[in-house]
Amino acid sequence: NKSKEDKTLYDLLNVKPTCDQKEITEAFAQLEKKENRNSKLYKDGHVAYTTLSNPVKRNLYDLFNVVNGGHETAQDCYSCSKTLFENDIVKEYLRAEKNTRKNEVHHTVYASLEELFTGAKLSLNVNMEVACTKCALLNFVRTCPCVTSNNPVITAQCRLCHGSRVCKENCSVCKNTKIVQKNTRLSVIIEKGMKCGDTIRVTTGETIKGPGSTPLIVVVNIKEKKHPYFVRMGEDLHMQKEVNITEALCGCNFTVKQLDKRTLAVSSAGMVLSNGCEKCIKNEGMPQRHSQLSSERGNLIIHFSVKFPDKINKNILAELKEILPPLPAFEMPINPETEEYKLTDFDPAYKRDYCVRGQVFDDEKPDVKLKAKPSPCTHQ
Repeated sequence: NKSKEDKTLYDLLNVKPTCDQKEITEAFAQLEKKENRNSKLYKDGHVAYTTLSNPVKRNLYDLFNVVNGGHETAQDCYSCSKTLFENDIVKEYLRAEKNTRKNEVHHTVYASLEELFTGAKLSLNVNMEVACTKCALLNFVRTCPCVTSNNPVITAQCRLCHGSRVCKENCSVCKNTKIVQKNTRLSVIIEKGMKCGDTIRVTTGETIKGPGSTPLIVVVNIKEKKHPYFVRMGEDLHMQKEVNITEALCGCNFTVKQLDKRTLAVSSAGMVLSNGCEKCIKNEGMPQRHSQLSSERGNLIIHFSVKFPDKINKNILAELKEILPPLPAFEMPINPETEEYKLTDFDPAYKRDYCVRGQVFDDEKPDVKLKAKPSPCTHQ
């Protein structure tokens, strides 16, 4: 029997290493029906399916034990061995990826948590290099006007063709570079549950080399804006809540404005909130991408901090001692070495000034003398 650490990706899907693509898909479909999406078995099975369903990633896993490897991983693994690099599947994969990346334009979009929670449609202005449309209408090589004179001397001294009988037309738009800068407006759909780092690929009708070539692909990278009180961690939302000691002991009621503009009425009745404790509201976190079920959302985790009063009325101390748990017994030691102190307030900004006299030595290196700072003390 293999332990969990010894399980391979094939074991997670309960298939053999010699299985085909159809068996992998059917095995993952059965796993989806049995397991909850939040369970560890489902997440591990999803990683196994993502790796084994792709021929290149499966080849990487079988040869190098690389899980969910990408373009860079394939290059690193296969370039070290010419025999392995001649693998037809991998060779075709690397060629297609290389050609695709040449036609990619990367653009970053900062989305708010509200937009990632509910989904949104954003309009972007993307500046990219495209093929010059005027160059396609020009005939760059044309017969020089000097040829019509039928005079060899004039043709030889022509400043346009320098005797070659042909001259080139100059494009006033791109200066014969065949590439111009163009500001294109695109619409991008932010799906529910998207995370920081996710990408959206938008195919445009523009090209670099002109008509007939591969169209440009705008790769939109999603970044997350900072929220005033929510912090996203995976599928969960975290927030801080400060309560006083009365609310911590007797319970409290408060409201939370959710990202979809709903108001959540929260109660801690029957609970004692300690300083630093964490409580949660289930299924009120971020939604999972490609899922329409509210039960598959993360949790809203609230971190409580208890604010204690600076002073307490001495007249109610006796009543508090009767209500609260008893104080631990303490007996003052009676001996000459015992010194009694009373606590005072401490100012963190306080800095002690030392009077430095004579030479200063390093504790770890007694032979090294340090430069003594001038003493701030004044002698009277």
